[in-house]
Amino acid sequence: MPNKHAFEQTYQAFLTEFMQKETAYQEKITELQQAKNKLLAKFDFIQQYEPVVQELLLYYVGIHQDGEYGLRRRVDSGFRKTLEKKKIIHLNDEYIWEIHSLQDFAEQLAYRLKYGHAIQWDYEREMHRMRSNPIGASYVANEEDYKAIRNVTEETNQIEAQIKHLETELAALSGEKTQLQTELEANKRASILSFEEASIASDLMSERELLRHKEMQTLAMKWLYNQGFIVASEVVLPNKKRADVIGYNEGKTIIIEVKSSKEDYRQDHKWTEYLPYCDEFYFFLDFYAADQATIQAGYLQEQGRTLLITQQDTLSHECEQQDAIVWAIGRALSKKATFGWA
Repeated sequence: MPNKHAFEQTYQAFLTEFMQKETAYQEKITELQQAKNKLLAKFDFIQQYEPVVQELLLYYVGIHQDGEYGLRRRVDSGFRKTLEKKKIIHLNDEYIWEIHSLQDFAEQLAYRLKYGHAIQWDYEREMHRMRSNPIGASYVANEEDYKAIRNVTEETNQIEAQIKHLETELAALSGEKTQLQTELEANKRASILSFEEASIASDLMSERELLRHKEMQTLAMKWLYNQGFIVASEVVLPNKKRADVIGYNEGKTIIIEVKSSKEDYRQDHKWTEYLPYCDEFYFFLDFYAADQATIQAGYLQEQGRTLLITQQDTLSHECEQQDAIVWAIGRALSKKATFGWA
């Protein structure tokens, strides 16, 4: 029995550490993704241009510390003089080439591309200009004039690299968990004592996931309730499917499917059967799902004491049996009031 107790303590400690690391990684990934989207949102205007112009905009335009746009790389001095003359750019007191009109700057890039005029700064060409006409030569902007500009593309690349690194660590962590489970299964076949240990581990994991699932259900219910919805959990739908969390108001019905484990999420191939009974459908995950961008369902993520919509539901569906859903929710709430939750 002492061995059994020691095993239980060891495995309990492992699961606790695993969940803490997993949660920390997922929170950081979400934070980084939000930072990346915030950066890219500042360059949403480039979508109206041809791909080659978009690339040039991302290459030459940066974001200054006060949120303004500026040149982050040197352009051809003749091009720069044109931009200055048209009042599109200006060298401020911090020696930063501020861009006053991104629209005009993009149009000038497109124009020079069309007619084959120089855009990129070239050392030999600039030195030739200075040697040919030293008095009238234009000022050759120095690299120092661009260091105060935040490089949005490089920053975005750094964020993507951090996300990839965290996802790799998450995968390694899941690998450790899988390896431990494999070892437990091997021990289960090896001896009676190992069989007991494997059973303990399985029970502990199941209990932890169930508790976390319940916590997430409660959080989802509070989130809907605070938005003015009548809410219930574990509601049986007309097709006999059981909704983890469902709520309705005068305008719409929302179903939230709670997933506290990746395995449960991956094995759920019947979630589309919920769609005829709601106007919006969301997955509330306790982890980062790499495939969510390819699925048009909505996704929720825990943020503090509430939930954050990380992806809107863009699927085409609506609640086809509103009266039946309202009755089912009322029935579930009546059961709670009469018998309490089983």
